[in-house]
Amino acid sequence: MRRPTRLAAMLCLLSVVGCGPGEPASDRQGEIGEPAYSRQSSGGPVRIRMLLDATEIGLADQVVLTQELEGDPGFEADLPDYLPEDFGHFAVVDMRQDSPVELADGGVLQRRQFVLEPERTGTLTIAPMYVYFREEGKERDSHFVTEPIEVQVAPVTDVAGLQLRPTRDIFRADPEAPEERGWFGWVLAVVVLVVATAIYVRRRRVQEQAPITPPHELAREALQRLIERDLIAKGQVEQFFVELSSIMREYIERRFGIHAPDRTTEEFLVEASRSDALTGHHRRLRQFLTLADQVKFAVHRPAEEDTDESIHVLKRFVQETASDAV
Repeated sequence: MRRPTRLAAMLCLLSVVGCGPGEPASDRQGEIGEPAYSRQSSGGPVRIRMLLDATEIGLADQVVLTQELEGDPGFEADLPDYLPEDFGHFAVVDMRQDSPVELADGGVLQRRQFVLEPERTGTLTIAPMYVYFREEGKERDSHFVTEPIEVQVAPVTDVAGLQLRPTRDIFRADPEAPEERGWFGWVLAVVVLVVATAIYVRRRRVQEQAPITPPHELAREALQRLIERDLIAKGQVEQFFVELSSIMREYIERRFGIHAPDRTTEEFLVEASRSDALTGHHRRLRQFLTLADQVKFAVHRPAEEDTDESIHVLKRFVQETASDAV
């Protein structure tokens, strides 16, 4: 009976989930029991519930994050876009999104779940996420932000429980021990290969299913975050225009494939002039970037209308080019 016991212990050590009591989070995905964390954020006609099945886990455990988004009749809402950094030091190992469900009052419920694995111990934070919604038939979006979620991750303490086999005196080893170790080594190699392949396939599947946030959405969210920081009112005018210019340049690089962030304004404008997709936008881009440079290098102190116009130019440029063919 000693060999099966050793093999089971090795399987537990090599698997991501561990060998403790309870079932892995991935097996619980889809079930909604009593959550350890439940918080609702609201934008009026739209609400989102963020549910977590545990807020204190071990390093070898998984946790399931559930998002439930409800919209009143006459309103359209989008589940939050996310980037890997939104989950801090968690890795997304699985994701499932259900089909929208129409509620009895005519509203719509959308539901999505993530299975997360911690990458280190300590207090890990799931960042706030932006929820965008709009009234049907209107283009103007409204939004609200969820609250950050903290999860306490404890280190593995039951090291003795992960021991592969009891120690024994090498001078008392029976003659069959070398043959046993050879057999066990081959089994162990197969187990390692199977586990590694399963983890690789699962993570590739999640990456392929994960939605890619379009460049115009990234630019819009970055601009909204910048506005909410209220740098102008704090007297940080130069920093505001540095970041505003960076949002514009990064959007152009993602949207049109023109490398912009590290080039001077003149170098970038020369490159942009060669792009057919930017025809008709050259004058506006030059005015925007020239003003940003003047502020950054303390050549010009912008008036309030200059700041408002720069924000308007960026919004209009992103809106007009979001659906253009590249």
